[in-house]
Amino acid sequence: MWKHLAKYLYVYLLGLSIVNVLIFGIPHNTVWNNGPANLQKDQLGYHQYAINISSGNGYNISGEGFNSVREPIYPAFLALIYLLFGQGNGRAIIMVQTGILSIIGYIAYILFLRADEKHLGIVIALGIVMLPYYGYYAAEYMTELFFAGMLIFCLYCMVLFVAEPGSRRNQVVCGLVFALTALTRVQMLFFPFFFSVFFLILYRRHITKALWQLAMVLLFFCVPILSWTLIVYQQTGRVAITEGRQEIAIHERAVRSMLSYTEMLQYTKAWLIRSVEGGTASVILDTYDVKGLVDKEYLQRATTRPLKDQIRNTDLATIRTHIGHYFFGNVIEAMKLVYVEHDYSSYMNRYFRVAVYVFIYGLFFLGLYGFYQYRHRYSLLMFTLESLTLLIIAYHIVMLSLFDAIPRMNTPLHALYLLVGAIGLWQWVHFALTEQNT
Repeated sequence: MWKHLAKYLYVYLLGLSIVNVLIFGIPHNTVWNNGPANLQKDQLGYHQYAINISSGNGYNISGEGFNSVREPIYPAFLALIYLLFGQGNGRAIIMVQTGILSIIGYIAYILFLRADEKHLGIVIALGIVMLPYYGYYAAEYMTELFFAGMLIFCLYCMVLFVAEPGSRRNQVVCGLVFALTALTRVQMLFFPFFFSVFFLILYRRHITKALWQLAMVLLFFCVPILSWTLIVYQQTGRVAITEGRQEIAIHERAVRSMLSYTEMLQYTKAWLIRSVEGGTASVILDTYDVKGLVDKEYLQRATTRPLKDQIRNTDLATIRTHIGHYFFGNVIEAMKLVYVEHDYSSYMNRYFRVAVYVFIYGLFFLGLYGFYQYRHRYSLLMFTLESLTLLIIAYHIVMLSLFDAIPRMNTPLHALYLLVGAIGLWQWVHFALTEQNT
């Protein structure tokens, strides 16, 4: 059976990805039948970027000028699909993203194949392509699934580089993939430097050679990043990869940092209840969550660039004077980030959504315990794979908690939670049985 599964694994992964999207993706979204006609908010923005890029109207939403509210890679990806399959071809978007889901699973399998754990790799690959939220987002004009693919590919490149750091190809590819991942979601911008610390600790006995090897990775990381930053600067006069959304998130956090600790806990309780139940009315949420702080307050004031700069400077000053409340808020944001996703389609009722997260986190914490217990007995490759996966997860939780977090930002990490859980649990059982038989 295992031999048959390995031989035709990608066929099975693609088939299960299609089933996943048919169950959890297409039914909740009108794109398959109506194209982009009914898109709203973020999805509409990405579609408009893709239309303008593919039509030669520049990088913008309106069709005029330059707009860097979104990072460039995902809009460029959508634009490429439009160029190949026709403007506004929503079905092509869904089919390509379904293929990406199957590729995510296959890359996970290759990672375990390198570690001589083929059977575990097959199980994990099959599990990843059946993740309900990945099927859900395959039918959306959103970065979640695409970014999940970038993260797993980033992990693969890091494992290759750590195994063979002297390979020029590994250095170049690792740096470029870091850059493309950061240009998909800017939160990855500082990750290569945290990876560098991990790599230097691992190769501390050959520190000089390791520094030169890292320098090549960072060089090929910086070139695309600086190139895009230069484009933004030439068009807007501002040094940035993306602008607008971070300022809004900082404003939300600044206002909430002025709440008392009791009020912050009340806000958290109301947010968590609404996230499960959906649509629960609450005065504190109406005032201090996105709709209250952004739609009713920030957007009405931030009408020009000088006014936005003024609000941002005031917000940063507010955070500095309420730094204790801000850091307490970081814990709240981290809790929000890893909480149950709050999309309320009929295929995702509250009990099903909770069950999905209980399974993912249950497996993750079992694996984490197994890793802690037997970390000294791991092979170098398995230790590297588990450690780098945990590094990505920890980095994202800390980085996103600095701003305004929502569970959707955590969705790309679901595959990584499964990786950590499966590796740790598999090794735990293996070493425990070995000890029992000796």
